[in-house]
Amino acid sequence: MKNEDWIGTLPRKFNTAILGDTVNTCNIFGNDCAFALASKNGEYGFNLYLGGKVGVQARPLNLFVKPNQVKDVFETVIKLFKSYGFRDNRNKNRLNFLLDAVSLEEFAKGIIEFSKLPLDEAGELLVKEEFTLDDTSTIELKNNKSAIHFGIPSGIFCGKDLEEAALLAQNYDGIIRLTFEQSFYIITDTSNIQDIKTSPLYTKYDSYHNIYFNNQIACAGTNECSFGVIPNKPDAIEMAMYLNKHIPIENGKVRMYWSACPKGCGIHGVADIGFEGAKAKDEEGNSCYGVKIFIGGKAANSILEARQLTKAIPLPKAQEVTKELLSIYKSAKLENETFESFDTRVLANLEIEEIQSRIGL
Repeated sequence: MKNEDWIGTLPRKFNTAILGDTVNTCNIFGNDCAFALASKNGEYGFNLYLGGKVGVQARPLNLFVKPNQVKDVFETVIKLFKSYGFRDNRNKNRLNFLLDAVSLEEFAKGIIEFSKLPLDEAGELLVKEEFTLDDTSTIELKNNKSAIHFGIPSGIFCGKDLEEAALLAQNYDGIIRLTFEQSFYIITDTSNIQDIKTSPLYTKYDSYHNIYFNNQIACAGTNECSFGVIPNKPDAIEMAMYLNKHIPIENGKVRMYWSACPKGCGIHGVADIGFEGAKAKDEEGNSCYGVKIFIGGKAANSILEARQLTKAIPLPKAQEVTKELLSIYKSAKLENETFESFDTRVLANLEIEEIQSRIGL
């Protein structure tokens, strides 16, 4: 796409993602423009989703895009946004707001008209599987390769440790791959696993390999962001440590995402259990740090939204509520069942009031 004159001078930022996997490893639906793996009539391609942004999932355009059509469709989406996107209000000049104004159906018609492509209706979305780390925090890959997971608490990782990680990967002819859940993997020959896992760097972070840290996100919080309502990163770490102490769970997965304010930079709305920073009242009626809790966000579905479980409650109360919620999960989950699957099977069929009653709210 070098030297293409249609790229640039857009109304505002425009995030793009393409996923050719059945596991949603890149938060595919959180992007302005997303091509998600799908199939139709025995052919692989992509379903098109548009309008994602922080805290908002992209929506389906009901269009199936073949691999050789991706560039032309992407070019058309860019040109339409460039020509018709709002430029007079910075708060409403992402693609999401243009879609609201013209409707998904009309935008889809615009893509077909301007691209002049014979696009079919959407195929079967193949982004369905949930990836789960086992107790060894190692993933077996092809060609005698393995991915070794380094769990980084709330993404807090200093420059010296990053340098150590680079040297460690280099020493074992490996590569580093980052995750959107604020951790990373070193991919190397399977024969190197034991050496890497006895390294000082891996040992330093080994205590964070548990269900509560493996899939954790926390945005910057008050220390680095003027919008933050709560410190957030230390709150997320404290929550994970509290839960691991009081209700340890093996052979499962729970995605806990933290946003320090309603802007949702921690994408709490797509989490199994999401936390949104808020001011709350303690038992004496004094203002204190708190969160609103959400449950049931889906990583592999852009349509289903998380349900709000609580109003703003103090952080200590939030720990108790989350512990009770996970107690239900621990006692009723199937073997190796993730919280996302458990929610679909059990909690999604209950009214919020019934769930609140079961956890003592």
